[in-house]
Amino acid sequence: MSKFSTQSKVAAFLVLFTTLASHAASKLYKYARLRRKLPNNFLQWRMPNKPDDKYAEQRVWLDLGPFFFTLGYRSWVIPDAICLYSVVPDRILPAQSGYKFIIEGIRERGAGTLERYGFMPFKNSLLHFFLNRENQAVVIRPLTIGNEGKNQLQIIRHLSHPAKAAYTGNHILPMIREIPLDDIIFGVFPLSGPSLVLLYSYIMPQNSVGDIINMYMQALEVKSGLLLLYDDLIVGQALVFLHKNRIAHRDTFGDNFVIQWHPESLCAGQIPFLRPRVQLIDFEMAVQFPPDINMEDCICYSLPHEGTSYSTIQYTRPFPFYHAQDTDSQYGVHPYNAFDLDVWQLRNSFAGLEVSPEVNAADLVQALEHLKPKRDGLTAEQAMIILRSAWLSCSEQQLQVAPMLKPGKNALVGSGTF
Repeated sequence: MSKFSTQSKVAAFLVLFTTLASHAASKLYKYARLRRKLPNNFLQWRMPNKPDDKYAEQRVWLDLGPFFFTLGYRSWVIPDAICLYSVVPDRILPAQSGYKFIIEGIRERGAGTLERYGFMPFKNSLLHFFLNRENQAVVIRPLTIGNEGKNQLQIIRHLSHPAKAAYTGNHILPMIREIPLDDIIFGVFPLSGPSLVLLYSYIMPQNSVGDIINMYMQALEVKSGLLLLYDDLIVGQALVFLHKNRIAHRDTFGDNFVIQWHPESLCAGQIPFLRPRVQLIDFEMAVQFPPDINMEDCICYSLPHEGTSYSTIQYTRPFPFYHAQDTDSQYGVHPYNAFDLDVWQLRNSFAGLEVSPEVNAADLVQALEHLKPKRDGLTAEQAMIILRSAWLSCSEQQLQVAPMLKPGKNALVGSGTF
C-alpha cells in the first residue's frame, strides 16, 4: 500500500511538473514570438519606416494589447494622424488617481473639458494609454530595449523610490510598476494632464501671466505657497531637486513637463485658490553623476542624444554649445556643464513670454528679460531667486492679465523632435 501510494504521488508530481513545464514553454514561445514583432530600439519604435501605413506608429501597441490585457491593462486610446486621444465612454471618467483633473464650468467643449479628458496634443508612439484593474488611467512606455535605456531606468527607479518620491520637491511623474518582456522593460505611470507646450498661445488655453509664472517657478524649483508664508524659505523642486541628486535631464523643454490641469484664470474670471502641480517626464537623455562630485565638474562632451539610437539622425532641439568645425557643414560640441544645459533649455522654452508695460510690473519685465536664454552659467537656484523676487514684488491682481507673445511664438518654444 505504501509503495503504491508513493508511486501514485510520484506519477502525480510528474504529470503536474510536465503540465507546468509545457505551459511555461508555451508561454515563453508566445512571448518570444511577440518580441520578434517589436522594434529593436527607441528610434524604430518612435519612427517606424512604414510610409504606406499612417497608423504604423501605433500598430506595435495592437500587438502588445493581449499581453497587457493578461496583466490587467485595457487599451484606452484611438490613434489619429496628429495626436493621441482617448474617448470617455458615456461621459464616465476613469477612477481618480490624483494626477489629472478638469475645471468645472469654464467651457462645454474643447481643451480642459470632459470630452478631452484623455487628449494629448502630440503624437508619440512610445506612449500608450491603458486602464488598470482599478479603472485608473495609466500611461505605459518602454524604458529599456536591450542595452538602450538602462541609464533612464536606473534614474527613474531612483527618483520613484518611496524615500525620494515623498519629498515635495520631487516633481518626477513616478513610476508605479515595471513590466518585463524579454529584453524590454516597460514602465507604468499615472496619466497626468497636458504638457506645458500650450501653456500660453494665441488660441488656447487662457492662462494668465500669474498662472504661467507659477508653473515656471515650479519647473525651476519654487513652492510658491510656502514662499508666501516664509519669505526666506526655499523649497527645492523640479530642476533643483534633480541637480542636488546629481541628475541632469538634458531635455527640459515644454513637452517634457506635464501639469494636472490648465488654471485658465482668464477664462474663469478670477484668481484661482488652487494651483496645479508641474511634473517632469521622459529621462531618455538624462545622465547621473556620482553623489560626491561638485556640480561644476559635471561635464558632458557630446549632444544629449549621442549614445542612443537617435544619434543616427540629426539633433534638432536648440543647443547652445556648438562650435564650428573645419568644414562649413559640420559642427562640434564644446564641453558643457550638464546642469547649465538644463537651465538654458527651460529658459529657452519660456523665451517667447513677455509682459505688457501697462501691467506696471517693471521687476517682472526685467526678470523675464534677464532669464532669456544665454550662456551665462545661471543655475536653477539663481534663476529661481530672480523670478521669485520679481513675482513677490507684484500683487496677484497685477498678474491677472494675458501674456504678450513675440511674433511667431504661439506656444512654448524649443519643442523639437529630439
